Amino acid sequence: MTKMIFAIYDYVQYRFELGKYGDSPSQPGINALCFKNEIPKDVVESLEQGAAVFTQRLDSALSWAVMYFGSSTVDHMALYAGDGQVIHMTLNGVKLHNIQTLAKNARVMIVLDSPSIFDQDDLDQVKHQKKNTSQHETATQSSAYLQIPPKLQLMFAGIRLNLLFYPSAFRIKFLCDLIITLAILDALLIHGFAAVTLPILSLSAATTIAINGVSFIYRKLTRKTQPRFSHPGKGVRNFFKNGGRVVTPLGTLVVCDAGIIPIKLFEALRN
Repeated sequence: MTKMIFAIYDYVQYRFELGKYGDSPSQPGINALCFKNEIPKDVVESLEQGAAVFTQRLDSALSWAVMYFGSSTVDHMALYAGDGQVIHMTLNGVKLHNIQTLAKNARVMIVLDSPSIFDQDDLDQVKHQKKNTSQHETATQSSAYLQIPPKLQLMFAGIRLNLLFYPSAFRIKFLCDLIITLAILDALLIHGFAAVTLPILSLSAATTIAINGVSFIYRKLTRKTQPRFSHPGKGVRNFFKNGGRVVTPLGTLVVCDAGIIPIKLFEALRN
């Protein structure tokens, strides 16, 4: 598979654990707040049901793709179910696994105040959907959706993202990736085929840009409600936006207006 220039750079950083995928606290990301490979037993024993568990898997091209196209530093989220178990959605459906399984070959960030990862717009949208959709319709829609293989669902989400169906998640680098990839393909096929490939690839790039532009303008003019692109990175961003407690190798920290501080200092400031 031909890789794209920005994707290549990001994937190299991922494989060598550099930049946002590195351990240095000075780099952007959540890595300084994560447990790596294993969560201490006493930390697991202190967790309550409902704690959010975010992961950054270090050995999976699929996990990297989720982070790259989701513009995120985490690839997955689970909820702590008690007794050292987490419940989460996998490519094989909803599963119950040992929390240490998630930590193997991965970084794990544990958020104690799970409601803080959801913003009010998300909650309002869920309430509205429940109010206006019958149980039968919901079951039918869910059944039809689940018939699509999970990997195809991810592929369709990627296509919709690049067509600006999810403006909040779209990044201009995705469009640049596409254009550069088309140029590379044309260069590789230039011997004897340039007269055919150049117009086709140029038309493909122009069509993609046009679709993006028309889609964006149409949604702006009609003020059509934007579909929400749900991914773990959004949950992490909402947590830091709304505040709460996070369990780290340095102890429990609190996200507040003063920054990320130890919980004891937070309580002292509050009192």
